[in-house]
Formats: sequence, C-alpha cells, structure tokens
Amino acid sequence: MRAPSGAMCRAGCAEQASFPLVKARKVPENKRGRPTDYREEYCEQAYKLALLGLTDVEMAWFYDISIETLAAWAWEHEAFFSAITPTPEQRSAHAEKIAARCRKGARYAGP
Repeated sequence: MRAPSGAMCRAGCAEQASFPLVKARKVPENKRGRPTDYREEYCEQAYKLALLGLTDVEMAWFYDISIETLAAWAWEHEAFFSAITPTPEQRSAHAEKIAARCRKGARYAGP
C-alpha cells in the first residue's frame, strides 16, 4: 500500500505501514493502570495483625504484596492507615514486653 503523494514514513521511505493508524483512546483519569487488590475487609484483618505485633514487612508478606503496595494502600485508605498504625498504648505495651525479655537475658530480635 502506497502512501499519499509526498507522505513519508519515519524511516524516510514512501511506503506506509500495512496496519491502519489508530487514534489513542482517552482513558478517564481514575481508570488508569491495573485495578487495585485492596478490599474493605482487609482493614479489620490488618488491625488484628497489628495487634499481634506484625510489622509492615510481615503484613505485606501476609497479603502477598510489596511493601510499596502496602504503603500505597495506607496512603489511599485512611481506615487502613489507622488499622496498621499502632496506638501509643500498643507502643508502650510492646516496649514493656521487650524490656521484660531483656531483663530475662534474651536479646531483642524484633516482634
């Protein structure tokens, strides 16, 4: 198939590609990329995991996602962020538990 007179392709030849040129579709801003794997029920589940003392890395492993995806979920969903963020009471209880282990002679190896 020949190009109209005077038209050239990128390579500089006078032949056109054998496929028709298609105009790019306009995609709505909120519909780009892969759909999220986040579900509303993850919020309560994450809260229980946080109460058990799981770290962000362990939660990401539990959900079979990357740590970056877990951070994105927390950024996009306020309830999920609240669920995985320990309260001051949880922090102090965790610190007391670690101190008790250290008094017994155990080394701190994480939660």
